[in-house]
Amino acid sequence: MGEVPVDRTYSVESHHHNLLETAIGNKQLARESRIYSYGKSFNGFVARLLPNEAERLKEEEGVVSVFPNKISKPHTTRSWDFLGMPLEAFGLIVPVSMIRGMDLPHVDGKANA
Repeated sequence: MGEVPVDRTYSVESHHHNLLETAIGNKQLARESRIYSYGKSFNGFVARLLPNEAERLKEEEGVVSVFPNKISKPHTTRSWDFLGMPLEAFGLIVPVSMIRGMDLPHVDGKANA
């Protein structure tokens, strides 16, 4: 895959479906397995495949690489704080001290008594 052919009748998604159909052996399953096609910056796709289907896909002419998704875990659960941008600065978290003593409206719009 890699670069997009210059043929004006070329369809990225159709090409990807054909590759998947060859690897999987079933047209309907091939359509259902494709998650996303990339065709602007580079030619590639994301699909759900069994290990043997991925091996068959690797053998197809023009396929540059096939690799599994990597599950990444965040290094921090406090990303905004880590970046020096606490959510309070954006008004997304209101300190409890600001809520005390405020009249909060009911659903009908009348103030709490």
